[in-house]
Amino acid sequence: MAQTNRSFVVGMLSARVVGMLHPTIGSNRFCGPAVLASVFGVDTGTAAAWIRDVTGKTKVFGVYADDLAATLRQHGRVEEVYRQLFRRHPLTLERLAATYPSGTYVVNLTGHYVALALPEADVCDNLTVYPLALTRYRQRRKHVKRAWIIHNLHAGINLNP
Repeated sequence: MAQTNRSFVVGMLSARVVGMLHPTIGSNRFCGPAVLASVFGVDTGTAAAWIRDVTGKTKVFGVYADDLAATLRQHGRVEEVYRQLFRRHPLTLERLAATYPSGTYVVNLTGHYVALALPEADVCDNLTVYPLALTRYRQRRKHVKRAWIIHNLHAGINLNP
């Protein structure tokens, strides 16, 4: 499991929360609900219900990136930090982990979604179930299409008042 590393500055306007991932437990084994479950700490059935609320579909087999982004926005403050527009210098998951700041990310790889916690560089999806070190993740060299950072994961903590 990923180690929790949090440092809060009491009485100041800023706080630093480092990314943390949860195991993906539940009945839905697709990557979209698994990533939401890993980021928010719910089971994959609940995450699939969140996606169904956004898409209006009765079952979740695949998720478009915009639908996943809308679901993320409903349950946390999300900012898109990367979107591939050109294929000249594609960003890989390894390079994203090495160059982006600490936090919890949802990353759209080529045809797959993963959750990434930095600076620990842990990855979790429907294939790993439990957070795994990025160096041991087989798809770490896939190209990143889009990436979002989730800012307020912890209830009751206002990171930007």
